[in-house]
Amino acid sequence: MANYSHARLDTSTIYASHLNAAHPAEADGSHDGSQDIRSTLHSQTDRRLPPASVGGGRNSQGFDAAASADLPRRIDARCPSCGSLERHRLFWLWFAREAAGLAEPILHFAPEKVLAERLARLYARYSTADLFDPADLKLDIENIDLPTATIRTVICNHVLEHVSDTKALGEICRVLSEDGRLIASVPIVEGWDQTYEDDSITTPIEREVHFGQFDHVRYYGSDFRDRLRRAGFSRIDEVTAQGRDVVNYGLLRG
Repeated sequence: MANYSHARLDTSTIYASHLNAAHPAEADGSHDGSQDIRSTLHSQTDRRLPPASVGGGRNSQGFDAAASADLPRRIDARCPSCGSLERHRLFWLWFAREAAGLAEPILHFAPEKVLAERLARLYARYSTADLFDPADLKLDIENIDLPTATIRTVICNHVLEHVSDTKALGEICRVLSEDGRLIASVPIVEGWDQTYEDDSITTPIEREVHFGQFDHVRYYGSDFRDRLRRAGFSRIDEVTAQGRDVVNYGLLRG
């Protein structure tokens, strides 16, 4: 999933990319147990209410501003109940409304705790992966040590801007089955035709200034879709925060 929130680091659009143009059959990916979450999300009223947390419950105080390191600070960024950020809530809102659920096996790179704990309860064949932090599997996304065509869903939120996306997308495409799907989000500026990257920018301070974070190596433009296609993804679905969902769930617009 991916977004275009201009100069912001958090996405408000989700990219669901498929290896085949046909929608993958996902009958075995139903997420039993999530009906209560879906019902809670759909029961929001039209008036401005404290947004629902990822877990489905409403907190009484709304969302906190983002961490003080963010300039400018993002209002309604972090949920004080579950700790979710805008992109996590957008993912869960989409997921709760996705009737087919996620096809298993699922591989979640750099898993966000607020999502991983819930997905692990819903799916028997759900695995987390990271090269440095604790996870089920220690995997390098640029060189994934898994057999070809063995995964049906890869989740990859705010990871591609840290690595060689050519290598990472190629490896994700390789391990996905023929009907596999990548769900990804990245920091992106929709008004830019081309992704901004410069190999000569190497220090943490320079990367903070140019790419918005000390360990980022690019800031995506609207050509992100082309990068997905070049890697082998033939269909791209975009899920964007709109209308009352933005207000009710503290999402980024656009």
